Amino acid sequence: MPLVCLSGNAEVLKDEYVKNMCEREKLRRIALDSTQVEKAINMVRQADFLISNCLLDVVDFDDWKKADKEAFLHEAAKNDTMKIVVRALQPLKNVETVVLELPKPWQEDEWLEYARKRFESRGLNVDEKALKKFLKFTDHNDLAMEREIEKLTNVTQLVSEELVEKVVFDYSKAQIDEFCFAVSSLERKTAFELVAKCLMEYEPVLVCASLAKHFVDLYRISVLVPLKNEYSWPEVKNYSTNLSITASKVARFLGFKFKGQIEKTVNHLQLYTPEKIEQVLFRLQMLDFEIKSTARGLLNFQVFLDWFFSFMEVQP
Repeated sequence: MPLVCLSGNAEVLKDEYVKNMCEREKLRRIALDSTQVEKAINMVRQADFLISNCLLDVVDFDDWKKADKEAFLHEAAKNDTMKIVVRALQPLKNVETVVLELPKPWQEDEWLEYARKRFESRGLNVDEKALKKFLKFTDHNDLAMEREIEKLTNVTQLVSEELVEKVVFDYSKAQIDEFCFAVSSLERKTAFELVAKCLMEYEPVLVCASLAKHFVDLYRISVLVPLKNEYSWPEVKNYSTNLSITASKVARFLGFKFKGQIEKTVNHLQLYTPEKIEQVLFRLQMLDFEIKSTARGLLNFQVFLDWFFSFMEVQP
């Protein structure tokens, strides 16, 4: 079938699926996003007149307006020549779907199996202890895992726990989390300082993905948790369990202050509504596209941060 939906949250597996399809069928990939809706629809309408070895890869179908989605799928249903891939979180009705989903945060055995397969795909052997250490260091982030496995392929084919400790970056202790909270806590100066440091250690696309996940977690909290001036520790733990977000992160989002804690805390629910967060996530999707389209990572982030702090009415 010319039209395929790639559903789920496994972006690395989606990239791999498209790459393999292009190599297998000798296709030229044309990536399209929500800023190119009219172009995408016209390309499908004119598929018979275009070169036959193209694959249209719609990378952010969830961000399209409902009417545009319907128009595109209507044209795609009539197409029988051009290969089309649509990426979305949920399957599309009446469209052939390949589900590419990451394990849930609490499914440790499934994460171990996922990581093992990623190592095997690169011809690497890894033992159980090394796998667990690797997952801890990469913080269950599929983009970070791919980057670190790539590093290990240049070192050895047999990965040990000791080697992971020496070679793999420990994302669980990285500045990237501090950067994300500097942004969401409206600490403008700190955010600009940290983004430059983060981009010296991480790929821009990974920093963007981490910031997007940060705001997705905040969005989920803003929808579930009622606004209060203060929250108790039992409440924090309960929300953490219900949302599958670490208690320390929920506590920080809710401005919970641990005994003896000196650092300033910010109750994010007093700053954000779900609607505000939706606008931030939309701009982050635009940032992701810009990063992948250019080689100006730091400039892209600076432009985003300027927009963000202006949107949140934070003075320079």
